[in-house]
Amino acid sequence: QRQMCIRDRSSVIAKGDCCMEKITVMGEALLRLYTGQPLEQVEQFQVTCGGTGLETACTIVRLGGRCSLLACIGEDPFGDRILEWLTRHGVDTDQMQHTGRAATTFCFVREGMQAYYPAPGADRMLSAAALREERLGESCILHVSSIDLGEEPCRFAHQRAIRTIRQQGGCISFAPCYHQALWDSSAAWQAAMRSFLPFADLITVGQESLTLLTGYPDAAGAHRLLLEGNCKLLCYLSGQGVRLTNGRSTAVVPVDQPVPEPAAAGALLYALAQDWIPGKGLSGLSHGELYRLAEFIVLYALPPALG
Repeated sequence: QRQMCIRDRSSVIAKGDCCMEKITVMGEALLRLYTGQPLEQVEQFQVTCGGTGLETACTIVRLGGRCSLLACIGEDPFGDRILEWLTRHGVDTDQMQHTGRAATTFCFVREGMQAYYPAPGADRMLSAAALREERLGESCILHVSSIDLGEEPCRFAHQRAIRTIRQQGGCISFAPCYHQALWDSSAAWQAAMRSFLPFADLITVGQESLTLLTGYPDAAGAHRLLLEGNCKLLCYLSGQGVRLTNGRSTAVVPVDQPVPEPAAAGALLYALAQDWIPGKGLSGLSHGELYRLAEFIVLYALPPALG
């Protein structure tokens, strides 16, 4: 059985330790309908629960962490299915919102092809007025994914949640991930993401999204640009490895296969919340601490293979 510990300045952080702070993940929860055939020919789909917010939250809980998902689903059987799935997997659903104005979001996924979203769904209806700020305030970290940041009322709900966490000294984690099917253009995505960068203490980003976000073709220049702002810790994911940098130190751990951004963000947040390091302390992590965090992501972001 794999065993892995991360040591910060004061203690050892071990996978599965129950003494940790709570994390709220804000993002979409949806149904994915998988097929290996063209959509016009398919007769059956494999249906799974997904979405970047849901996947990050489930990674945290799978590792033994405490996590609440803040997302919006429809008042329909599909929303009920997602809610039951989250509960069964141990994710706190007290902050979930429900709407009758749109159906639960779903997308079609054909193997090797871009996901197809037939229509905007309930995930875009997240409401600032319905936020349970007393529950949100129980978390030391708020993680925000980028899928729903381009439209109201969802955009304002994110802004209000970020303000709530920042006012109590918590950490804002941000995962800007570009999905072409959900945006009018890459320029629209870039403008929306850049408006949230000043609030991010921690950023998890992949290779394609980093280039689009910063406009820099080289990773080194993009890293410098992000760390010149409020960002105190950058987690960069590529086919070569997981790279953590805080401007003071950098650590890279190679990978056999790329680590998806939602899972990497979940593993990193779990490790940080085990022995809470306030946002202002992220920039002080040493090379050794960053290396152990990156190694933890590589080892534990993905579920162990069955066999």
